Amino acid sequence: MFSAHTDLISIITPAYNSEQTLAETIESVLAQTYPHWEMLIVDDMSSDGTLELAKSYSAKDERIKVFQSAENMGCAGARNVALEKAKGRFVCFLDADDLWLENKLESQLGFTKTNGAALSYSCFRCISVDGKEVGPVVPIPEFLDYEELLKQNRIATLTTMVDTEQTGPIRMTMAPRDDFILWLSIAKKGLPVMGIIQDLARYRLVPGSVSSSKIWSARKVWTLFRQSQDMGRMEALYYYAQYAVRSTYKHLVYYRVSR
Repeated sequence: MFSAHTDLISIITPAYNSEQTLAETIESVLAQTYPHWEMLIVDDMSSDGTLELAKSYSAKDERIKVFQSAENMGCAGARNVALEKAKGRFVCFLDADDLWLENKLESQLGFTKTNGAALSYSCFRCISVDGKEVGPVVPIPEFLDYEELLKQNRIATLTTMVDTEQTGPIRMTMAPRDDFILWLSIAKKGLPVMGIIQDLARYRLVPGSVSSSKIWSARKVWTLFRQSQDMGRMEALYYYAQYAVRSTYKHLVYYRVSR
């Protein structure tokens, strides 16, 4: 059913001062039931042992490839370094503190190919810093279009798979919410954006992280609507109100610890 040549999956992992969590993230990839993958880890000028840890895994498994940014570029820049090196038709994103269940790649690749999804995503659960599960499985819709995505980003980055045969080469926009901007660009083209209704990943809630700031997030979504989506003020206000209400509900129900 799957070919090592045509069904290679490139896993994009930016890492910055991730020494405490990166090993567990890599182990979750090594445990995958699907073997035809490459993991591209980009150390974004970490000041701890992140680079050395990544290299120790690369020395033991040639599918793990390690690169280092020439300067601190942020998550989007580090992802682009990996995307430039990626050889797979299918692209997945896994940050250096998140985890996959062992059937993630096999289940999602089968779903993606069977259904012709350009972008697929799955259910997931949150975990605390020490790895304990937090809250229930986060549900997802079976389908998303551009308008629905504007009202709420229902796609968690660690659950995605992009078929670049449909989308063409992908790059991240050098702006906050680079992942959301990518999902919107795919949906805006009318390409199939589909959810696999399975729990396949674990998202780590890290107190004090940039993405944990609700005020930061709100400001960046407004900027995203006005700039990257080129919306007028009234249109942006409409979608922003929808986004704020739905996202607040999601965080209250499914993200039950301080991030």
